[in-house]
Amino acid sequence: MYKITNKKTGFSQYRNAENLVTFIKFNSHKKYNIEEIEAYDIKNFLYMILTISFILVLTFAFMYYGL
Repeated sequence: MYKITNKKTGFSQYRNAENLVTFIKFNSHKKYNIEEIEAYDIKNFLYMILTISFILVLTFAFMYYGL
């Protein structure tokens, strides 16, 4: 697994080796920092779950009270 971080914006994404090659083929590697990671960062996964649940709660609350 590889972590790709945009040098300008700081946006990070995780890709496997096959997707990394395709990504680098279409995007310049000069704009990105690429790190090989041994294990998945559990903190980012928990933040993703929290964000998705927050979005769902707000969506359903809007639908319940707004409609």
